[in-house]
Amino acid sequence: MFIDTHCHLSIEDYDDIDKVVKEDIEAGVKKLIVSACTKNAFEEALALAKKYDSIYVTLGFHPSEVDTTDADLELLEELLKTDKVVGVGEIGLDYHYEKDNKELQKKLFTSQLDLAKKYNLPVVIHSRDATLDTQNILSKFNVKGIIHCFNGS
Repeated sequence: MFIDTHCHLSIEDYDDIDKVVKEDIEAGVKKLIVSACTKNAFEEALALAKKYDSIYVTLGFHPSEVDTTDADLELLEELLKTDKVVGVGEIGLDYHYEKDNKELQKKLFTSQLDLAKKYNLPVVIHSRDATLDTQNILSKFNVKGIIHCFNGS
């Protein structure tokens, strides 16, 4: 059995999500884990998980979402308790485009790692041009998961 551990399925990107899911299942992909990494994407991803037996969800704030508020993090924490939420992600650090908000990214990443640890959930990590900081932060947490975007060695 194959599992797509990280995909983005949204009406913004696909005209016919039913067709995408059907084709994946026919190709042998029995489970899909949709990564919703903005507050606006959470609702759609959870609705997909409710509609399809084969879809599960990870929720988190992408490093580009540094304007995330405490209220947003509280919402995330509540949603992590939802059926079919199987991880925290896509979270991490991305210094490729923005280098002036590193401290905000680190704070957001750490806050979400705290939630993953609290609820014993795996993480989906995005780390681009931030290998050393990602490793240093992860060394302080006992979490499991996958790294989705990584350009280290």
